[in-house]
Amino acid sequence: MLWFLLACSTSAPSFPPPPPANSPDGLVNGEYVPDFQLPYADGSGQTWHLYEQVNKEGTGKSQGVILGLMASWCGYCRNSLPTVNELHKTYGDRISIVIIDVDADAAGAKKEAEIIANAGLSLPVLWSDAATRKALVGDSQSIPRFLFVNKIAEVLVQDRGFGEKVRPMMPKQAEMIL
Repeated sequence: MLWFLLACSTSAPSFPPPPPANSPDGLVNGEYVPDFQLPYADGSGQTWHLYEQVNKEGTGKSQGVILGLMASWCGYCRNSLPTVNELHKTYGDRISIVIIDVDADAAGAKKEAEIIANAGLSLPVLWSDAATRKALVGDSQSIPRFLFVNKIAEVLVQDRGFGEKVRPMMPKQAEMIL
């Protein structure tokens, strides 16, 4: 009888180890977003700091964050802007939405900031460095990419690309991070 009790109580289920944070596809659902601080793309000298908004202690200013990775040359990114605007109108008081430009140079990042402003969105547009891009999306060139991050900086879900399948899911995904 003692053998049976010991056999049943000593072995926990075995799960595969999580993928490395530097995986070729970037962050995966369930991973924590590494802290970063990036400059605004408009050249104002301001910076945006992730862990001021959400952090592993859950003490940030926001209940969640949506990180939208885009580029000035990306048509699908532009197509997503009305949906991003609706998310901002609905959840902007609880969720921080920020656009992270993945253009290779400051001119492209500044152009992305203008595109966002011309679309009527008042969202921070950040210029990412190579290390932050690599940490978030790995070697993937798939954009737009939206990371839905909860208040403890954990990626709950992400969208790669934008279209008819993604559009209706985004409000539901925003609800998930609250």
